[in-house]
Amino acid sequence: MASILIVDDELSNTQALSLILSDEGYDVVVSASGATALSTLDTFKPDLILTDFMMPMMNGAQLVKAVRQSGLHPNAKIVMMSGASEESLLSVQSYYDAFLRKPFDIDRLLAQINRLLGTS
Repeated sequence: MASILIVDDELSNTQALSLILSDEGYDVVVSASGATALSTLDTFKPDLILTDFMMPMMNGAQLVKAVRQSGLHPNAKIVMMSGASEESLLSVQSYYDAFLRKPFDIDRLLAQINRLLGTS
């Protein structure tokens, strides 16, 4: 099954998403910050990265930029999550594949993941 890296500084979010995605059969790893996510990516090769935008020190857009510039995971799909509208994030150009506004419906998240990974 596909693997997913969840990056969010809110523990309750990572715990809930991890349980849901694990129950769906995904191999899930969580990270509490962009910096630790980059370290995780040295050894973990996710098919999809699910990242929050608002995080201290390194926000989601900075993480996405670092991942894309590294060239280590060129095929990883990236979903950006934020309580802010997508339009408000356009000034921090980021190369993600999909956007979900928080709070989101779990069925919508799963549909987005399935679409990006080509699963059903």
